[in-house]
Amino acid sequence: DSAVMHARAAGDLEVLEAIVSVHGGQYFTIGRDATVEKWLEAFPPEHVLHSPGLNGLQCIKALHRGDESRARQWLRMLDTTLAAGAHTDATGTWSADVLHAALDERHVRRHQHGAVLDNRGLDGGPCPQTSAGACDR
Repeated sequence: DSAVMHARAAGDLEVLEAIVSVHGGQYFTIGRDATVEKWLEAFPPEHVLHSPGLNGLQCIKALHRGDESRARQWLRMLDTTLAAGAHTDATGTWSADVLHAALDERHVRRHQHGAVLDNRGLDGGPCPQTSAGACDR
């Protein structure tokens, strides 16, 4: 947390992004959501939109809050950012794959437990359906 504060105080967004992108996921897994949210708020919105690592963290944040729709939006942004050739290491692509799998699993579980709230697929469009009308995802 102190490294983030120093980079933020220095106004060095590149260093701040590197620190937050590398450590944010770990902080989410140990329940430090509020800390990661505070870190993400340190960036100008435009900077977040062009950063695969920060897009991924925003997606995780939305998942932790139970906001699947917002998570899908951030995941689409991550895919767009990666497709545009944004600078990233292998972690960006790996993170996108993991987040797609997490959202897909969450979607399947919602259907299995009868808690379907909307009938949207992961891309925000209609859920693919079988001939019987059930979701085929």
